[in-house]
Amino acid sequence: MWKSRPTYTITRGTSILLGLFILILLALNTALIIQNKNLKRTLTAAANNSGLLNVGNLIPPLSGLDMDGNEFTVDYRQDSRKAVLLVFSPRCGFCTKNMPNWKAIIQGIDRNAYRLVAVSVVSDGVKEYLDQNGLSNIPVMAEIDPGTKVAYGINATPQTVLIDSLGRVEKVWIGVIESDDWRDVEQSLTLKAVTIK
Repeated sequence: MWKSRPTYTITRGTSILLGLFILILLALNTALIIQNKNLKRTLTAAANNSGLLNVGNLIPPLSGLDMDGNEFTVDYRQDSRKAVLLVFSPRCGFCTKNMPNWKAIIQGIDRNAYRLVAVSVVSDGVKEYLDQNGLSNIPVMAEIDPGTKVAYGINATPQTVLIDSLGRVEKVWIGVIESDDWRDVEQSLTLKAVTIK
């Protein structure tokens, strides 16, 4: 014998309750977005007040060791191109989240106008991290000279830093690059459009 399925009806009270639940979720989501933007603004302001890596600061050459343990120096004045530093840590989940942005920068940047350098703030696990995340085709400073680390004040990751050919900081993007900042990155670095898989 064939039994028909019972039909369910949503009462007016249930639909009002469901609508209120959706509105509450929407309000919470909006509050989290606002909180995230305020936190990012606060972090940027804190970095700006630290006196390190501020826009306009003149910084010394970047020194450290490459992936093979060889001395590696980025002397801004030895190249007419601007430099873009991608500052990361293998232990930084936000760096992994920012990786698609960095890959878009790597693929879309004009190498005749800019040079790219990835900089790890810790030396442990750098090669494995880069292999896992497919970051290649750019020089990597796997270990920063302690004096350079102090001079740069590199203590937050991820950071994307634009430095002119005199060693003057032009832009600093701290944290995961969101859509508002991405427009600024695209304009500042004159990126060509790329598709990231």
